[in-house]
This record gives sequence, C-alpha cells and structure tokens, in this order.
Amino acid sequence: MKPGRKRDPQLHEARKQQILLAARILFTEKGFEQTSVQDVVRRAGSSTGNLYFYFPNKEALLQGVTREIMWEIRENAERLLPLAQDGWQQLAYSLWALVQGLYQNAGMARTILNPFSHATIREETLAFYRQAMLHLLESHPDWAPQLDPQWVTLAFQGGLAMIFEKVLFEDLSNQPESVWRFIVLWNFRALGCSDPEKYCLAPPEKAANK
Repeated sequence: MKPGRKRDPQLHEARKQQILLAARILFTEKGFEQTSVQDVVRRAGSSTGNLYFYFPNKEALLQGVTREIMWEIRENAERLLPLAQDGWQQLAYSLWALVQGLYQNAGMARTILNPFSHATIREETLAFYRQAMLHLLESHPDWAPQLDPQWVTLAFQGGLAMIFEKVLFEDLSNQPESVWRFIVLWNFRALGCSDPEKYCLAPPEKAANK
C-alpha cells in the first residue's frame, strides 16, 4: 500500500472473509492437516502474501474459522430464544442450536474437538460455551440450588464433550433430534427440572409449526 493511502475497510474485510470461506470449505472437505496454505490461496483467488497479512500461520486460520462457527451457533441460539417460554426452554433451545451446529459442521468439529491436537483452539471453544452456561446458571439460582455454578458448569460441559466426541468420532448415524433429546433429559434432571420431558418434545422449529 502506498504511504498515505487509506485502506478500504469493506474491501479489507471482504478479502479476509474470502480467505476464511476458502479455508472452511477445504478444511471440511480435505481435513486441516491435508490442506496447505497454497490450497487455500488458490481456492480464495488470493495470494500467499495476502493470506499471511490476515493470518500469521495456518493455525491462526483455523482459529478464525472456528470463531466464525461459534458465532454462527450463538446467533442461531439468539434467534431461537424469543420462542422460549421460560429459562428451561431457553436452555433447551440453546442446546438445540449447539447440536445443529455440531452436525452441520461435523468435519470442522472433529478437528476443533480432537483432544490430541489444537489444544489452544479446543480450550478457547470450550471456554466460550462454559462462560455462556455459567451466565445462564447464575441467572437462574433455582437450578441446582446449593451447588457451586462453576462446578455445575464443568460437569455439564464434561458430559456434553464426551457425548459430542462419541457422536463425531464413532457414530454420526444418530439423528440430531435424538442426541438433543438425550442431552436435555439427562442434564435437566441433574439440574432439578421437575418436568424435563416438557422441554424436548420437539426442536423449536417443529414446535413453532404446531
């Protein structure tokens, strides 16, 4: 860029998004390890120098894709929350958004949640959802009363992580709705919900059409 020339922020963001989209497609189709920086550059119609301007290495590119997926899941959850009648239903719908996101991004989720690689990105992802769950628990002190919300959050997330790893790495044939239903029933009982069945009769989209 010439001295004194201002960068167009919209063009700057568009180029970055173009690279992220290319990386996301390739990481999903080929896997992170099998995708080279040159593959991403060719797919994005960009240059190596341009890619490294936005992302210092391939790991940072993976981190960028991961954050996009996390925010998409969060936005989907926020879209569903107005349909909820109470706090329990808000949690159920948030879990549905998470399960949906897992299935829609299964290839990327395997990379992100792999316990033997990308530890920093895995921990950032888990911390993101741990904070959201902790906030929800603190907003509803009647859930799991007399128990430390931080410990409840860790137990809740630990169970989810094991289920998701089972689904992703061993058996993706389970339908999203079945996985979601089990997660709601199991965890709502643990949290003290008197009628967990009520909150997993149908995913929000189906419930809204009834």
